[in-house]
Amino acid sequence: MEDDDIWQSVFRALGDRTRRRVLVALSELPNADDTLSVPEDVHEGDRDEATLETALYHNHLPLLEQAGYVRWDPDAGRVGIGDDFEEIRPVLRLLHDNRDGLPDGWV
Repeated sequence: MEDDDIWQSVFRALGDRTRRRVLVALSELPNADDTLSVPEDVHEGDRDEATLETALYHNHLPLLEQAGYVRWDPDAGRVGIGDDFEEIRPVLRLLHDNRDGLPDGWV
């Protein structure tokens, strides 16, 4: 993928708080083969879990999977690090390291 395409993909993935939560949670997993349970592991009480699950399954996870940032098993409700996650990890690290200067609610 060309550099411009990578940046478009990174910023599209980071353009939504729910997707940021998924990506940050994945970046914090202790082992690369670990997975998250969705929606439970990314739910923060800002909306009911059923609504979040619908948004994840019909919008956010397909987008992140298509970008290669996650691998997703919808039947098991599990999400893991995708083949192209390393493209976005440095940006997540940069945001994390500078979170005090970011607007409230970035994740």
